[in-house]
Amino acid sequence: VRGWLGVGVQEMTNSLAKNLNAKGTKGALVTGVTKGGPAEKAGIKKGDVIVSLDGIPLEGVNDFRNRLAASPVGKTVEIELRRRGEMVVVHTSIAAYKATPQQTAAELRGKLGIEVKEISNLEARRRRMENREGVLLAKVDPNSPAERAGLEAGDILHQINNQNLRGVGDYIRVLEPVQPGEEVLLLVRDGRTGEVGFLTVVAR
Repeated sequence: VRGWLGVGVQEMTNSLAKNLNAKGTKGALVTGVTKGGPAEKAGIKKGDVIVSLDGIPLEGVNDFRNRLAASPVGKTVEIELRRRGEMVVVHTSIAAYKATPQQTAAELRGKLGIEVKEISNLEARRRRMENREGVLLAKVDPNSPAERAGLEAGDILHQINNQNLRGVGDYIRVLEPVQPGEEVLLLVRDGRTGEVGFLTVVAR
């Protein structure tokens, strides 16, 4: 059973560090916090930068994910955060990974900068789709890889890296192993025109 905190994270960049009044690009920037998860209970907020676990500095997102997954369930960890330039220390217990698909999708939001949801029967009919396969882009974050690639809320994502998406579960399975800096091939249906085409984005 792998350890879980209930946070979505992305790599820090120089421009993000400047805007967030952070020092340097090491650590993991929190992009989402799962309701009821260990991170929320500890008071971790979106925009915090996690800089160390149990006193050991973090290099980046992969370091954070690997160390978290390897942590024993039930272990109390000390998490050092940078919040608006101030250092904050919180303690929380590692939980067993048991998030719902929607929660996990929220944690993956930082990779491409999109919030996704299942396609309803109504949506499928409105768009004259033969079935409900794919995921609906509910939100696209400003200055995200998705926005830079031209994606908009209302678009439908049908494939990631040539793998069909039947719904949010497939989206998670395919996107979760993608590493920061990796190029991702998407098959997207334009929400306004209905046209379907491929495009690439670089995960963060």
